[in-house]
Amino acid sequence: LLGSSFLSLPDFYFFGENLVRLQSFPWLLSLGQAYFSPALRGRPAPATLDLWRLAYPRGFRSAAESVREQPPLDRNLAFAVIREESRFAAGVVSAAGARGLMQIMPATGRELARVRGLKQFEPRSLRDPEVNLELGIAYLAGLLEECDGNLAYALAAYNAGPHRVRSWQAQNPGLPNHAVRLHLGRFQ
Repeated sequence: LLGSSFLSLPDFYFFGENLVRLQSFPWLLSLGQAYFSPALRGRPAPATLDLWRLAYPRGFRSAAESVREQPPLDRNLAFAVIREESRFAAGVVSAAGARGLMQIMPATGRELARVRGLKQFEPRSLRDPEVNLELGIAYLAGLLEECDGNLAYALAAYNAGPHRVRSWQAQNPGLPNHAVRLHLGRFQ
């Protein structure tokens, strides 16, 4: 089972579907990357669509889709951020202290909760997928609007903080998207 010669594509689909049912997304992502990353290069083909769906899961979909934010945010972008930030592990805490699916810092979470009218917010609330997704999706949507729809700047602001992006822009007027993308290599 641990070597690619022991795990066939049908076996991966079987394990993958069960891992989705169990919401064991970190295991699913690890299996997919370890065994089938060559098949995930380029664009999805009809023969590999199921593999792509397992490699790019939509964990916590109902909670993500229930969030009402203005402006609206494409959920595929939210799922991409979740996949990179937490690998869909709701209880994860980063070395910097960011928490939950969308890796929100407690101070940011507190401010977002205040703005969104969530009562009795505590940092541990960020481990609750519904709370984390509500705050994270609204935050990302706001950053995208603040960055005039520039995805590279919005993702940089989400990852490093809006103050850092403003600082980079002040130090480098006309900072091109490709410079920001270099910083965000793992989101590409």
